[in-house]
Amino acid sequence: MSTTDLLSSRVAGEGYPVVFLHGFLESNTMWDDLSDDLAKDYMCIFIELPGHGESPHFTEDQPSIDTMMQKVKRTLLTITKNEFSVVGHSLGGYVALNLVASYSNFKGKLILLNSHPWEDSKIKKEERNRVIKVVQKNKAFFIRTAIPNLYRNPGKQNSNIEKLVFEALKMDQFSIENSLEAMRDRKNNESVMKGLRDKCLVIQGEHDHLIDSNRMQETCKDLKNSFTLVKGAGHMAHHEDGEKVLETIKKFI
Repeated sequence: MSTTDLLSSRVAGEGYPVVFLHGFLESNTMWDDLSDDLAKDYMCIFIELPGHGESPHFTEDQPSIDTMMQKVKRTLLTITKNEFSVVGHSLGGYVALNLVASYSNFKGKLILLNSHPWEDSKIKKEERNRVIKVVQKNKAFFIRTAIPNLYRNPGKQNSNIEKLVFEALKMDQFSIENSLEAMRDRKNNESVMKGLRDKCLVIQGEHDHLIDSNRMQETCKDLKNSFTLVKGAGHMAHHEDGEKVLETIKKFI
């Protein structure tokens, strides 16, 4: 396997392996506020998704969440072949669901952080297509507009927003477009959560405008999954209440 087939990754700490997958437009820096504490207890494996951070550009002819997952899996297997758990934020959660499904007898745990298992609705697919056109015209405008809207109170998150914008601007246009296409075309993955039952936890921001927290809580109840609501948080719960998110992750794993 060529090193060009592998994604950018970082390992911190020793012990039981836990894989961390960031969200769309993000990089491994999104975990900075949590990583030192988590590394005291686990072998934390931070992998940057295709086209994000320092990973190779995501320029597939047919981009998909499964393509992303296969690249993550190849990278992970060069780091550890042991049992592991996985934490995925937003897009990282979509990839994590596919990663879990790729193992016939997955024994670890799955944490979805501000993520969900549903496919895009018709309206959401149309929105993805509109966003792709915006990216084609003005990538920087899209990034600077989209990122602040992920927070409940963006005025209180200037430092985090500046860091995220800086990281996102490094991405090339085609990696952003292909990531949007992959999210648009993904399939429903509730069956993965159903199979995991209480080995799956959803951490959800109370005011996440991208995910209906009431629907998410009802889904977890129906599928016998665990659920934690982060009050006062939007889509970036790990920044808006990092202490709550850290405590919940450590308690569950």
